[in-house]
Amino acid sequence: MTSYYSQIQYVPDPIAGERINVGIVAIDTDGCEYQFVRDWRRAAAFGGQDVGFLREFAEEAVEAGSNWFSVSGGPKTTAAALKKWHNKVQFSELRPSTKSRNDLLVAMTTVFLRGQGSDIDAAARFVGRGREKAISTATQVLGAELRKRFGHAPRGLLQRDVVLRGHIETHQLDLAVKNGTLYGGAFAVSFETGSPKMQRRDTDAIAFALEDVGKGAEFQPLSVVVIPPRDKTPTYARAQHIFRELRAPIVVESGLNKWAQSLVAHLPEDVAA
Repeated sequence: MTSYYSQIQYVPDPIAGERINVGIVAIDTDGCEYQFVRDWRRAAAFGGQDVGFLREFAEEAVEAGSNWFSVSGGPKTTAAALKKWHNKVQFSELRPSTKSRNDLLVAMTTVFLRGQGSDIDAAARFVGRGREKAISTATQVLGAELRKRFGHAPRGLLQRDVVLRGHIETHQLDLAVKNGTLYGGAFAVSFETGSPKMQRRDTDAIAFALEDVGKGAEFQPLSVVVIPPRDKTPTYARAQHIFRELRAPIVVESGLNKWAQSLVAHLPEDVAA
């Protein structure tokens, strides 16, 4: 599979055209991942102005994750989308690679962002897995368990981005086993990527959805698939406490097989009909 990358550039004066790299985006058919500088002082000195808006852009990009860009519509479509950014934040020409999206992001971070802060070299060695990775891994494991039991993955049973009705409003369930009846599913969150602020926001959104859906007619036992941080953090400890209080099972990567096996084992025989 071909992946693509683009340098995210700060252009203080679009007319003059001088620019500095502040990030990398790696894109494939499943979506995109970002890496930004973690020390913005060089960008601030380069532009001679406050770069708070760049930090906000970086947070929004990481939060949106794979929802911003993909090459599912073809690289020309993606390239055209990137060219629409023509003010103080711009993207370089989209370039192809045979590397996987994650490997490409690590490689290009090393090339284009090295030396822009003491944290960058560490970032180049480690690019955290985002929420989309949690969803895709859980999908693969659940699909494998469905094939084991039924000899195939029943068409339409494993769904993503399922809308659930809550008592107050509707919510989007990242992954569900459903064919009219909701048999189970999970929200997903990553603590390897994003700022603590975004992690708290994601945690609170899931907590609200769990509580709200629990009051509605569509409630079924729901879990939270989690990519934990490399080291213990207050935001992760907070999330663990909240989800446990809501009696929502927390499923980490090592527990995905057991979780999927339990969910699939409780499906009725005619669900594959």
